[in-house]
Amino acid sequence: MIKKAVFAKGAAAISALMLKAAPVWVLCGAVVAEPVRLPATAEALLDFPRLPAVSIDPTGRFLLLVHERGLLPADSLRRPGISLAGARIDLGTGGPFAPIPYFGLTLIDRETGDRDRIELPRDVAIGYPQWSPDGSRFLFTVTTAREIELWIGGVESRSAGRLIEGLPNAARGTPCRWMSGSADVLCRMVVENREALPNGSTRGSEASLTSEYGLESVDRRLVNYFLRSQLELINVNTGVRREIGEPRLWKSAEPSPDGRLILLTRNVPSPSSTSTMDRWRSVTEVRNLDGRVLRTFASVAEREPGVSRALHWRANAPASLVWVERVDEIERILQLDAPFAHLPIELFRTRHRFGGVKWVEGSSLAIVNEYDATARTTTSVIIDIANLDEDPRVISRWNVDADSPARRRFLPAHGGKDESLARVINNRVYLSGRFGRQSVLDAVELGSLITERVWESGAESLDAAVSVLGRQGDVLLLRSESVAMPPNYVLHDLKTGANTPLTHREHPAPELAAVQRIALNYRRADGFELSATLLVPPGQHKNETLPMLVWAYPRHVGAATASPVTDEIARFPGSEQAFKYLFAVSGYAVLDDVSMPVVGDSETANDTFLEQIIANARAAVAAAVDTGFVDPERVGIAGHSYGAFMAANLLAHTRLFAAGIAMSGAYNRTLTPFGFQTERRTLWEARETYLQMSPLLYSDQIRAPLLLIHGMLDNNPGTPPIHSTQLYEAIRHNGGVASLVLLPFEGHAYRSRESVFQVAAGALEWFDAHLAGRSALSSPLRGEPVASSQGR
Repeated sequence: MIKKAVFAKGAAAISALMLKAAPVWVLCGAVVAEPVRLPATAEALLDFPRLPAVSIDPTGRFLLLVHERGLLPADSLRRPGISLAGARIDLGTGGPFAPIPYFGLTLIDRETGDRDRIELPRDVAIGYPQWSPDGSRFLFTVTTAREIELWIGGVESRSAGRLIEGLPNAARGTPCRWMSGSADVLCRMVVENREALPNGSTRGSEASLTSEYGLESVDRRLVNYFLRSQLELINVNTGVRREIGEPRLWKSAEPSPDGRLILLTRNVPSPSSTSTMDRWRSVTEVRNLDGRVLRTFASVAEREPGVSRALHWRANAPASLVWVERVDEIERILQLDAPFAHLPIELFRTRHRFGGVKWVEGSSLAIVNEYDATARTTTSVIIDIANLDEDPRVISRWNVDADSPARRRFLPAHGGKDESLARVINNRVYLSGRFGRQSVLDAVELGSLITERVWESGAESLDAAVSVLGRQGDVLLLRSESVAMPPNYVLHDLKTGANTPLTHREHPAPELAAVQRIALNYRRADGFELSATLLVPPGQHKNETLPMLVWAYPRHVGAATASPVTDEIARFPGSEQAFKYLFAVSGYAVLDDVSMPVVGDSETANDTFLEQIIANARAAVAAAVDTGFVDPERVGIAGHSYGAFMAANLLAHTRLFAAGIAMSGAYNRTLTPFGFQTERRTLWEARETYLQMSPLLYSDQIRAPLLLIHGMLDNNPGTPPIHSTQLYEAIRHNGGVASLVLLPFEGHAYRSRESVFQVAAGALEWFDAHLAGRSALSSPLRGEPVASSQGR
């Protein structure tokens, strides 16, 4: 039974500024009189820790498990913070607000099997570790309540400690990079003796700052205080620090592969006080270690069309810069070598859109990806920079709809500064892939391009190759999961077939294995093949039909693409699916992994968005009803972000659903006039499409009760909370039934345990009232609303 929760009375003033009527609830976990309770199985899934990330040292012998919390305590989102030029800054630490909650490290020696938990302070967040080029040490940040510290650990000592007393500046991301010799790190550091914060800023209220000082002057002072940094070269053996140049608004600092030069990008703030950092002008330059500028490469606004982009060091050369320039419909990849006194050379010219490059370690080879938007295919070609007269050779081609690009990738080298360097063993690169429900790993010989299948997964589990280990590439690091077993890491010996578990995570709620998972394959009216997974409560029989929740997300696919097939049937029901399993263990059928394609040319597919999602939804509901488990009169729809936008449109244009929940969506496309999701045309170029896709304009047709949920600090530029407040008001004034839940301190995704549990409980109560008829609705959590009024 869900216990009663109390809402933040003090939030009434906030909601009163936004809305004139209710029912509106502003949730605040810190004032909950009795903790929100969910079914034990759902709580276990929501609280289940994430699978640690794994970082492999350059030699392949040592692995670091980087432990990450799942949900955050609400207090971590209530720390004083400020929105500064589009970024959220923690006023206490000067770093990112609520960073990724990495909290611990475990060092594993693959040769001996030894495991050592690195001792760290309690209640801190750490940055993702970086291995030194020789694999002997690793660098990371430690964020306390008051500051960000720079720490270093070693494989011999199996321990870590603070490197220096100075403070790295992490406001713009990872502050330090290893130099090539493994003795020094290059860091952006907090400027010592900087000007004090403007008075009143520690209150963490952007409104109070702007009213007291004026927006432009305060922004300028805060930008200098938080974002200016001093470049320093720090010796990790002695702790000696050497300043390089003068403090600037450094965005990034990347040492060249040979460690002799630095590629620097700094920002020039826009005169407009409302401009965000990604719209500021940027200046990119190369400096030597004495701080002398050798070459300036750009001084443009990053989003201006037709300018050079993707400027970076070539990872398999000492000091060569590479960038991309677009001329008409052609994209040219250019290279300029140090000392940068000559004209650049053209490495490659794409026929389609440039899609990134992988540099092949220990060679002069590069693997270039280009994307054909018409055919919806990505092609990888290999070029030899030492012999540009040779024709490029195709190494791989795949359809992005049938095989997601994230599932087709060349495995990176160990311990690199980034993933731009492809791993090479015995003159072979490794390409991981996914075909339907089977994962594979291919080895491609660089000379002949002959491909050998070295591994493929079984049918009962959902495995993926993470890395190739061993000098001969005879050991694979796999990520393995199944319906009954959460994701774990496994070392797989290719010669013997033996598996050695690296992590040992057990199912937090084994009883969930009894939930029935039924794979559905069906067609929509035009014959396009679709699929979904139907979750049915344990022991349920077909002669007792259930209310059903449909959870979906629309995706654009090319006109020539084969029908998408659900491949999630073997996936462990982790925290992302906990909401759905909450309903499955509460007496609902749940339609998950629902195919919701919008088929067509990328330029015009949205012209038929409505008719396609309606056809998808009709076919999905019909297929579920045909199983005999579902009552067609008691079907609800739910979604997050673009899925919420879809849900609101389906409620406005069909009568398929008896109730709905929409979380953090966009409902008025005139508020996103320069494009959204897969729409690249502007409002003025596709006026009718924008209007037809705006459920706000059809709110008078929404008759099913709709629960709207939105984070009050939504950081997604396309989904500010005004979308939900407008749709709520429109439904209410047009005689519909709607409720609006606003989540203080939450962004586009909900991160605190209190908020997630409250939203889950509220969603269950909403559908209990409007689908299952199990209780009279008082509020999404049976608490007291800030104000109370039903739709007219």
